[in-house]
Amino acid sequence: MDFREQFLDVLTKMFGLTRQKETLVGNAFIRGISGGERKRLSIAEQMATRSSINMWDGSTRGLDASSALDYVKSLRVQTNLLRRSTMVSIYQASENIYDLFDKVLLLYDGRCIFYGPAEQARQYFIDMGFECPARQTTADFLTAVTDPHERKPASGLDPSIAANLPSTPKQFEVLYKRSALYEQTMKQLANYEAQVGQSHADDFLEVTRQMKQKHVSVNNPYTITYWNQIWAMTIRQVQLVRGDIASLISRYVSVSRFLI
Repeated sequence: MDFREQFLDVLTKMFGLTRQKETLVGNAFIRGISGGERKRLSIAEQMATRSSINMWDGSTRGLDASSALDYVKSLRVQTNLLRRSTMVSIYQASENIYDLFDKVLLLYDGRCIFYGPAEQARQYFIDMGFECPARQTTADFLTAVTDPHERKPASGLDPSIAANLPSTPKQFEVLYKRSALYEQTMKQLANYEAQVGQSHADDFLEVTRQMKQKHVSVNNPYTITYWNQIWAMTIRQVQLVRGDIASLISRYVSVSRFLI
């Protein structure tokens, strides 16, 4: 078994897609795999690219709570196994989903009002003076903080303190930059940059050169030449057409009728 077959076998087992290996993905006309399986397939495809940083924007939209949790668990497995950085934006995340993340970034009209460990975000705003209902999830509470109509001062808070609570994005940002969390984040960034150093940067460039074909510039984001890209895309298109012969035949029949 060659490397590609071994890697495919690992990916399908990791994301529970072993039984779907010979099943078409499907579309509006062809019944294929389910929505949750499509999401996991997208993660598997992304893992095959060997990227260092992955970003997923609203990728749980359309999934039920159980499928969304399985999806984020798959992202967690990928992050731990391949030691990659994964950034995700999720709408209405449950507490189980929220607990899978290491850090959280909260933006308010484009301003960063919190960035730090996920388990400290709720307490940070509670200590600031905002009320968090007992049964409200952390994600919903953080979202409510950025909404003037939803955030509320904590019950029993001194009126003078309540009157001085931040109300604009800039005020929230100023308070965050004065906090110990911000100072800790800046120290972590400085330590990382010092740890990486120029020697590691040179090693990275050398590895990048080795991964690229000849005549491909190190500044080029692609690893193969332009003509090899065209050849690879041609093969891919042929494979897509062969995988949906029925659609191709119906298309030609429709065109023939129109010409007649």
